[in-house]
Amino acid sequence: MLTSPRAAVAAVATPLLALALLTGCGSDSQSGNAASPTSATSETAPGNASGSPAASPTSPGTTDESGAAAPTVTSNGVTVSGNRGEQPKVTVTPGEPAPAELVALDIYPGSGAELEAGGSGVFEYEGVLFSDGTTFDSSWDRGSPIAATLQRVIPGWQEGLVGMQAGGRRLLIVPPDLAYGVRALPGIPPNSTLVFVVDLKEVTG
Repeated sequence: MLTSPRAAVAAVATPLLALALLTGCGSDSQSGNAASPTSATSETAPGNASGSPAASPTSPGTTDESGAAAPTVTSNGVTVSGNRGEQPKVTVTPGEPAPAELVALDIYPGSGAELEAGGSGVFEYEGVLFSDGTTFDSSWDRGSPIAATLQRVIPGWQEGLVGMQAGGRRLLIVPPDLAYGVRALPGIPPNSTLVFVVDLKEVTG
């Protein structure tokens, strides 16, 4: 998942879909290299960094591993719940219009090292379709996190994860032009807006 498809074939345990997800493809109208993101809107939950998010955090009455209330966060019709470090539950409101720009929203702020542009780290993630909430890939379901460099991931990750701190959890809503555009992949129709909930476990570079 860190490298090009050819190099990653040697990794027997590498799932095909996760490999496709984490190679910076962009749309077919772009070059074979990772495309430069065209736009981004960064949203932050109340109590974190500055910003005016279109998000509604509430407490479901559970607690995370630190003992703090585990929030339920909603942004652009996407609702994320779950304790820090555990597999999140992601639901999508049917019929909600997909955002035209990248949405990046901290659910749990991290307190460790900060991920820089072009940096690398270890991630857990849940990927679902914005259209209907179907899960198309999940490191939690596979039972292990992935290691990746931002130079080798889709443009939505390249831009949306910069500035994230280790130990944090972030919601990304990625428009097609920052994901796979008109390309179809297993479980991902053409022109799909993708939703990711990403935990940054460690910054490695």
